[in-house]
Amino acid sequence: MFKVLCVAALGTLPIGAASLLHAQAASNPRIDERIDRIVVTGSQIPRADKETPSPVQIITAAEIRASGYTSVSEVLRDITANGMATLNQGFNRAFSGGASGVSLRGLTLGLTLVLIDGRRMAPYPLSEDGQRPFVDITSIPFDAVERIEILKDGASAVYGSDTIAGVINVILKKRHQGTLLSAETGTTQHGGGNTSRVSVTHGFGSVTSGSDGFISIEYRKQDKIMVNQRSGDWTRMDWRAFGGEDLRPGARNAALISPRLNSAYLQIPGSSTDTASSFAFYPGCTFAAMRASQCLFADTWSTLQPPSENLNVLASYNAKFAGDWELNLKGSVFNSKNQQIFSPQAIPEGSFAGYTRTGLSVVPAVVGAIANYTVPGNYPGNTLGVPASVIATIAPGDGAIVDLDTQSTRFVAELSGSFAEWEIKSAVGVTRVETKTDVSNVVNPANLYAALNSTDPNTRYLLGGGNSAAVMNFVAPRANNTQTNKLNFFELHGTRDLMKLHGGPLRLGLGMSYIAKELNAPNPKESQNGSMLLNGAYAFGKEKDTAFFAEIVAPVLKSLELAAAVRRDHCDIFGNSTTPKAGFKFSPMSALSLRGTASKGFRAPAPAENGTGGFLFGFTNLRDPLLCPVSNADGTPNLAAATNVPAYCNFAPLYLQGTNKSPQPEKSKSYTLGVILEPIKGWSTTLDYYKTEVNNQIISGQQGEGQKKVPFCCYRPP
Repeated sequence: MFKVLCVAALGTLPIGAASLLHAQAASNPRIDERIDRIVVTGSQIPRADKETPSPVQIITAAEIRASGYTSVSEVLRDITANGMATLNQGFNRAFSGGASGVSLRGLTLGLTLVLIDGRRMAPYPLSEDGQRPFVDITSIPFDAVERIEILKDGASAVYGSDTIAGVINVILKKRHQGTLLSAETGTTQHGGGNTSRVSVTHGFGSVTSGSDGFISIEYRKQDKIMVNQRSGDWTRMDWRAFGGEDLRPGARNAALISPRLNSAYLQIPGSSTDTASSFAFYPGCTFAAMRASQCLFADTWSTLQPPSENLNVLASYNAKFAGDWELNLKGSVFNSKNQQIFSPQAIPEGSFAGYTRTGLSVVPAVVGAIANYTVPGNYPGNTLGVPASVIATIAPGDGAIVDLDTQSTRFVAELSGSFAEWEIKSAVGVTRVETKTDVSNVVNPANLYAALNSTDPNTRYLLGGGNSAAVMNFVAPRANNTQTNKLNFFELHGTRDLMKLHGGPLRLGLGMSYIAKELNAPNPKESQNGSMLLNGAYAFGKEKDTAFFAEIVAPVLKSLELAAAVRRDHCDIFGNSTTPKAGFKFSPMSALSLRGTASKGFRAPAPAENGTGGFLFGFTNLRDPLLCPVSNADGTPNLAAATNVPAYCNFAPLYLQGTNKSPQPEKSKSYTLGVILEPIKGWSTTLDYYKTEVNNQIISGQQGEGQKKVPFCCYRPP
């Protein structure tokens, strides 16, 4: 269980409710002529006032353009409600590499629901931390956005699962007249990060003719920003002045008595690290220089911002029929390319000694089989005359490169109109996200060991350089993978006035929804067979959810509005969940309003938590008691001991995490209380208090079939 308490204040000069409604009416004359109403995120009932009992922040297209940002992910990254546990494309080594997500108030990506036009989208196939699903906001087109609505309150009573922290609703344009061409380019003050974007939007038809639509195409390219292009304490690697270690590449410190350098060197196994005759150096460094940390080399691989490229196509078509019935068809293909660059691989490999996967268990193929890479006494450059251990940086290029190509496809049909006293809205949608991963420059340990010890000059790997393309392709073969996530839905709901109250009509909303999900996210075959250390997360599973919900808005007085909602979900993987919500808004005067809500919420377990799946991850450095048993008098590892494998005396092990076959959903209780101050027209200041309590958190592999986290380094089969 965890609790979050938060107080947030916001002062803005937003587009007022009236102007927002007029803009809606201008773009869509078919809005109810009796009273201007819009649907605000957090409710299915149209209303005339954008200030609801729940706190909602609205960012308009004009505000987005004036912000200077060039992508939706940049806009949402810097909102005040986006807190810890957020994700952006610059996070190398993430399980969800290449994607960006929002974590409202730090409650994780999995508890923040992202909608497009009020409808769900298939999550990114690579789950956050190998577990929680989320929608990648990187792929949403920038110029096609009409506004973004941010609900900072739990909303399971309206939208179901995943809404404990709140909802991000990205509303795309429905109509466009004429042709709009937009282009911009820019760079950064200190180099890198060049950004170019061009888009064209063309409208056709007209509202008066009965049919209209538009097509929008957008291209965006952003270059990488390297760490070595920036300076200052936040890029510092030498922490000795502050009592820490020197972490610069090639530096010698307490954890790296024999550091990896940009050039290779050899050591007699078990020999003293203080004796020069124990080492043989290749050109680039010497024993004395190594011990004095004089063989430093530049970090040419670390990025602050990875390179990315987007191509988005969006088409929309509207047709009106008899009465006030209207059909909207919207289709889109969003493509996002991203590249992650890792540090060059080094030998000894450390924690990775080769493994095979059996079900959800990791069993070392041969414990310590490649714990120390060695070369024979007659290996080129080995002047020691005996088999020697290798300490080197294996750099086929600048290190491991992961290219991610994600294509998000979405087709939604909406039909709306009135029947009898009901305003009807229905929608059916098919969404799919496919991520293709191409990995290069990752070492295959067995191949590297074989190439180091080959007696054939044509297949031998040379530590001194000059290796052929064939040898490099053998040592570091390319690997690729494809993962998909699908989400299809059907929704139907209607609203009507029940009776007149003193403050306006009592409005009722009823509806149902059906959601089907399917995740197919294998890990690369090289990871499955244990030949290479790649992304170890994999998950497969299906989910179906059927829900019925009801909502009521009661303006009992002109100064007092009461609202309530309840939803009943049936999920095929765990059963039923009932989530209610109640709220009020009290406005004793035009310049002052009080509002508050109380609600329950839930998050259904995802396929990566409940289906067939698992993942490997690193946590912290430790010492393997089996492969590094001998200590010095002060308890530190004796690196000169013949029975100690130095690579295992201080390293980050891999852990295996499985799924939980019988979890219940996470459940929450949320409360908000706020004040709205509007002293003058067009000015709005809000002060809101939040309290969220989450229980029954889903922790994969901790329950169910007796699975548990096991350090890969120290696990031995019975």
